[in-house]
Amino acid sequence: MLKTAKKLALGVGICTNTKVDRLSCKVSVDGYTDFIFVNRYGETQDYGTLNNAIHRIIRDCNNTQFEKSENPKVLLPHFSCHTLRHTFTTRMCGVGVSIKVIQDSLGHSYVSTMLDIYSHISDTMQRQAAVQTPICR
Repeated sequence: MLKTAKKLALGVGICTNTKVDRLSCKVSVDGYTDFIFVNRYGETQDYGTLNNAIHRIIRDCNNTQFEKSENPKVLLPHFSCHTLRHTFTTRMCGVGVSIKVIQDSLGHSYVSTMLDIYSHISDTMQRQAAVQTPICR
């Protein structure tokens, strides 16, 4: 169960000619500030707005690749804000951040929820575990 409303954040700027005016976050959610995704009013963006922006960026980048070649070598995969949440959690687990810290960041009431849903085992994590685990004889 999430403790907070579904909001994300990323620091963005508005380009005016050659000058970039930095937007700042003007809200606090459960004591967290300085969100990354903020709108022009300094408020946190909602998932729908961010997902629409991500999907437009992916579409435009992939269309550009198809304009250059009929068989582009690299295309952006489709993903969403929630995919970024999964990636964040997996990476934080992978570098050894405390499970309780990650739980708090995600807003989950129970560690088990976070571990069951968001923590995916990457190939790198599996290799590291295999190297660090002594072989029983």
